[in-house]
Amino acid sequence: MPGTIHWDRVKIVPNYDTKGWWEANKRREYVVNHCNRCGNRWFPPLPACHKCHSMDVGWFTTAGKGVIYSYVVVVQPIFAHFADAVPYVVAIIELPDANNQDGYAVRVAGVLRDDEAEVAIGLPVEVDWEKTNDPEIVIPFWRISGTAENTWKFPG
Repeated sequence: MPGTIHWDRVKIVPNYDTKGWWEANKRREYVVNHCNRCGNRWFPPLPACHKCHSMDVGWFTTAGKGVIYSYVVVVQPIFAHFADAVPYVVAIIELPDANNQDGYAVRVAGVLRDDEAEVAIGLPVEVDWEKTNDPEIVIPFWRISGTAENTWKFPG
């Protein structure tokens, strides 16, 4: 499990495009953008659909469960609030219940609560939440939620 992330060292200010995502996090719901015109889904939040260019976008609530598509181990903190957390794992997580009708997978990035030794591509994960010093900001994390066959780990 990574060390402490000091959320009191950073001010997160949601903008127009991300406000709904932060509000959903506060309710403990993991959402991705959804185009109300063509049904396309994507992440990160953007003001318009990249498929049909409509600005009529909303939110799709996922089950908050996914599969590790890829990952990297961060050993050098870039931001001060992550200095005590290294090493930690950032994963690209595929959300099967958010896949598009054309098969396009929706993937999100997130910090895992698990150590590198436990992580493998193909493992199932689920979202977890952490409060910050700002009651309006809740941070999503991910944790391994089971096992899987045919997983792959970076050699080490």
